[in-house]
Amino acid sequence: MITHAYPGTTEFWAKWEQAARSAAEEFTVRWNSTGYDPTAHAAAIEEACALSDAIVVTVPYQSNAGYEEVHAAIESCLDQRPTVPIVTANTDGYHNPRILSYVGPHNFIMGRQCGLAPMGSGISQLSGSAAPGEMPEDLASVLRVLVYQSPGERSNSGIASRYEGISHRSSAMGVESARYTSADDIRSEAAAASHPFVIALGNGAFAELQEAGVAVDFVCGDNLERSVPHYGQDVWSQGAGAVLQAIVATRGPWLGAIGNAMQGTHQSGALPSEKYREFVDGSSGASGGVDDDESSGGGGGGDDDDWGSFAQPGHPLRALECRERANQVLLRA
Repeated sequence: MITHAYPGTTEFWAKWEQAARSAAEEFTVRWNSTGYDPTAHAAAIEEACALSDAIVVTVPYQSNAGYEEVHAAIESCLDQRPTVPIVTANTDGYHNPRILSYVGPHNFIMGRQCGLAPMGSGISQLSGSAAPGEMPEDLASVLRVLVYQSPGERSNSGIASRYEGISHRSSAMGVESARYTSADDIRSEAAAASHPFVIALGNGAFAELQEAGVAVDFVCGDNLERSVPHYGQDVWSQGAGAVLQAIVATRGPWLGAIGNAMQGTHQSGALPSEKYREFVDGSSGASGGVDDDESSGGGGGGDDDDWGSFAQPGHPLRALECRERANQVLLRA
């Protein structure tokens, strides 16, 4: 397993690694964190290709900023060992038809859904199972969506796409949005705005803003901080799911139907924001347009039967094996 995480542990990658190791507890696991160093990333892929039965790798790099170097290492590996299963995970900016599959979010779509948060959208709207409402013109004219990206994540193409999704949605609603990589800058902008809505791009960004004393209205990226309104990845299932894909692929020759398996986001990955009602009528305790049957489960359980997406592509029997193993892993989460 080769990730772009910085050496040491953040809460996100600590949980991701724990889930991955839990899914692969019967196997020898090598974990390599390269800290956004594409040269080290490429070298780790070359080493893994010589030693491993399957490879899980994240590719967060943008074009002309490490993408080509890592792509060359993957291509070289597949030239040497055409049948070795390589699963990419977490960031969706890498495209290669020779890869077995991808497990992770579609970051631009995630961002577009997060862009609905300032208007009080419920879980159905955030998850995309119901149409969003309309932003009142008088609110759109004064609302400012302030998005914070951790400066340590500037090289991450997935997080960049996530912001582009927020910006696209905000523009469509007639709302001004801006991205910041300085906690001091976003604090100043929030203090100056009459109706600020602060979005942190992931748990790491949220933690940095908390430490700087900046109030966060929404986390776009993951569900690690479940007490805060959020939408995004279930970290445990992503780490376990990527490894399960690789394990199942090693159990027999896999077919040539190669594609991208998307990680579904269910209710455990979403908690709506109530701030819209504060803007509209000054009542922070109002319901914010969330159906009672949905809001009661916003930060918790969800549907645990959303594991089939990790079993594609492949033979149906392989999918059943993957689902059974995934359910066992889930019990340890």
